[in-house]
Amino acid sequence: MCNGPTTVTKGAQDVIVHGGNVHVVLTFDDGVKWLARIKQSLDTSPPLHVQKIDKLSEVATFRVLHEAGILVPQVWNPPHHDSQSDLSAGIAVIKLISGGDLNYFFVEFATGQAYKGFHGWQSITRAPTDHELVIIESYAKFQMSLEKLTFHSIGSPTFDANGKVIIGPVVSDIAPLAEPPFYLGPFASLRDRYIAYFDTVMTAILEDRWCAPDRSLPTYQAMLEAKRLVEGCKELAEEGGPFYMKHGEAKCDHFLLNDDGEITATLDWEW
Repeated sequence: MCNGPTTVTKGAQDVIVHGGNVHVVLTFDDGVKWLARIKQSLDTSPPLHVQKIDKLSEVATFRVLHEAGILVPQVWNPPHHDSQSDLSAGIAVIKLISGGDLNYFFVEFATGQAYKGFHGWQSITRAPTDHELVIIESYAKFQMSLEKLTFHSIGSPTFDANGKVIIGPVVSDIAPLAEPPFYLGPFASLRDRYIAYFDTVMTAILEDRWCAPDRSLPTYQAMLEAKRLVEGCKELAEEGGPFYMKHGEAKCDHFLLNDDGEITATLDWEW
């Protein structure tokens, strides 16, 4: 095992900011690199205790995917006793950068370039290039590998009291409940999931904590109509799955590619 990071600075090359996360590069004595993925507390962020539920779910999701052979980096939760850990030097820098209150985990450093997608109207009016065909084929293979991972209930991976990965509530960027467990689920069917969400939103509207007053009536009516449609759909009532993993922010920038255009890793499994 390596003896701890020897290169952890606040230089531009050692701190990577992406979306709502800050990534600190940790370089070990043997040359191995990890990232400390630190959740930022923004004006729109939920309270820290809710953010930590999100973090545990993301770690559990990475674990499930990695064990299934999906192209994701390995992840680790931080040690319980920072001062006794080989990572204490790196953790001290993380505390300095984050201001002290931490919500983070460690990620294996993945190689590759971030994929930016096909841009411009020309990309939809011409035949794909050879490089783009490689990207398309690699993406298809990734989706087929993801399809092999199935579940019997709808929710987000998390950990039980013994550290075993289970399917828990549906974690999202907005916690629909003001009190624990903060999120809804898990569910046996899509109908149960949607109805629970619609009911929660309608309750929040009646309590004046969901939207602006001038949007309350049309939003409530939309939720009520959507609920009636879902209740009448037999297909959505089917229970037991199989259900599949879906990336919560599939905007193309969650892929890393090698020079040939093949996917090397998929990132950002927050929701």
